[in-house]
Amino acid sequence: MSISGRFRSTSWIRRLTVMVIGVLLIAPFASAGASLWLYPKDAGPREGGHVVPPGTFTLIIENRSKDSEANTAHQVKLVVAVEDLDVVDPLSLVRDVDGTSFPLELSSWAEGTPPLPCSEKPMPRHGVFPTMYATVVLGDLAGGESFEIYVTVEGEENLRVHFDAMATGYKKDERCFDILNPSGHDVTVANRPGGQDACGRVRITKTADPRAVDLFEEVRFVIEVLNNGTCDLNELVVQDLIPVVEDDGGFPQAAFQWSPGEDPPPNPIDKFVLEWRLDQL
Repeated sequence: MSISGRFRSTSWIRRLTVMVIGVLLIAPFASAGASLWLYPKDAGPREGGHVVPPGTFTLIIENRSKDSEANTAHQVKLVVAVEDLDVVDPLSLVRDVDGTSFPLELSSWAEGTPPLPCSEKPMPRHGVFPTMYATVVLGDLAGGESFEIYVTVEGEENLRVHFDAMATGYKKDERCFDILNPSGHDVTVANRPGGQDACGRVRITKTADPRAVDLFEEVRFVIEVLNNGTCDLNELVVQDLIPVVEDDGGFPQAAFQWSPGEDPPPNPIDKFVLEWRLDQL
């Protein structure tokens, strides 16, 4: 697998494009199953990188897989991460089912990185963890269905509240696997000191060509980082999670093989995570 990248800019947008060419070694079972995406109701699910101002909005948690029992995401948990609990007041979560609304109770706050429900490994950092977090159990979510959560977040300066989701899937042999939203398909509530809007607005998209491959075939992933704000961003960190599957012995393995290529080269955090550090965008 080779990695190459280039910077392009116009008068109104700044862009980093990273191309990743990988060879599929192990077919990821979970890729054909449940897939959780988070986004505000008034935004497109494919846009990614959702940042909303404090106030009230509707959070959608969608199982983007096909409608089938095998694609059910079991015991979906909403993960709420807060950088500073002292600046959050209040934080309200309300779910609507069949026209009946009821509040959702957060679990006790913990500090660190939440464990995934099946493997119990730490959740990918998503540029947020470790930090203070709590979870809300929402229940099972069938393929093609979604949860709607009415979220109210108010607070003081430097407010930042981040939302992720995770769940458990099951293979035909009843072994479990972890389901979670990809980095970029999450939602953050944030403001700036003095109530000003953030001047840096980042949107990350990732596409694959072709969208499906057989074993030992190549696929090209294009990760595009857009800064369509009004200021430069410094010390930007971009992470990409390589799909993780189990081998015949039940041990986790990376589904794709990769090797360093052209600039900007990634820094492998481990065999499952690639990281790019940008001085400025």
